[in-house]
Amino acid sequence: MPTSSPNSFCIENPFITTSFYHVDNIPNDFIKESEEIKDLNLKIKKISDKLPMSNKTLVDDLQHVFDVTVAKFGLPEDRFRQPSPMLCGIEYEVEGVRGVFLDTRQSPLVEELKLSQHCHVTSDNSLKWLGNEIITNPGTINEQQLIYKSLFLGVDGNRPTKPAISLFPPDLKTNPTYTNFSFRTSTHVHVNVLSLTEEQLKTLIYAYVILEPVFFNYVDPLRKSNIHCVPLADTSVLVNLKNRSVLKVAKMWHKYTAFNLLPIHKQGTIEFRHLQGVGLDPSLLRGWLRLIEMLYNLSLEPHFTSQTISDFLMSNTEPIFYFLDRHTNAVLRQYATPNDEPALQKASIPLRDLLLSVGNN
Repeated sequence: MPTSSPNSFCIENPFITTSFYHVDNIPNDFIKESEEIKDLNLKIKKISDKLPMSNKTLVDDLQHVFDVTVAKFGLPEDRFRQPSPMLCGIEYEVEGVRGVFLDTRQSPLVEELKLSQHCHVTSDNSLKWLGNEIITNPGTINEQQLIYKSLFLGVDGNRPTKPAISLFPPDLKTNPTYTNFSFRTSTHVHVNVLSLTEEQLKTLIYAYVILEPVFFNYVDPLRKSNIHCVPLADTSVLVNLKNRSVLKVAKMWHKYTAFNLLPIHKQGTIEFRHLQGVGLDPSLLRGWLRLIEMLYNLSLEPHFTSQTISDFLMSNTEPIFYFLDRHTNAVLRQYATPNDEPALQKASIPLRDLLLSVGNN
């Protein structure tokens, strides 16, 4: 094979049996034309990036994750492919666990749910005194609330039954501040995003950035300074969105951000780490899941896209609160008021700056 000169390169020839051959002494006009074609392809790519994205979901890009997830949980494929209803799994951290009875037949609810097939329990070294993490399998919000009640409350409809997770009761005489859900515990919600398109996921991220103050307003104030659920506003991860696909950005994310994209490439989920140990208050969990669902449903709205958010932030024709409240069909007003406008405006600044920098490139 001849030695390549500075002006030689390898091209594939479909008409000969060998894979490649070398062409030497390429005319300068040909090189110039190749460079022009390269420039043209770049221009086409920039134009195509601005066109509406296809209906291809993340399953197409993360087929291996999808296959593993379906096999792991034994659920029908359609449950992970369908964007609605939202599918989520929950990690409960709790201390003082005396016993776990996932196979009990005391409760018709436990038996009906086959609770041992819906969750498992592991020890958690970040906790103290018989600390455990109870991890539930993917389910709808209603299914997760049934599992929560069966785990911690022992409530089957209106009939009291023994909970599947037995906790040591607090000795209020010797330790009046003791709780099984101490400041060390938290509740993490994983939301399936395999059914979303990359554009929908991008929209969800943009909307979350603006709504982050609302999410932190819902949880214990101490969570905002917790090093295991850092607000995006206190990080620089958002800058990674500049000129990169969401899936590439997810690989560069940080695990201990309150809104965590890292699990996408392993579990096909995004993680919400904000909420403290949920305790024995079902309304706290229900409200949290509904808030996450509000954000998730925003990404499914056909007339609410990342471009919609970008255009709004550039024009700023109305208060952010009313803009988002309208698109959530007034669900937002259950969690925020117009008085939260300054916080929403402040949260939107990094996103607006990012969009401006991208637009100027």
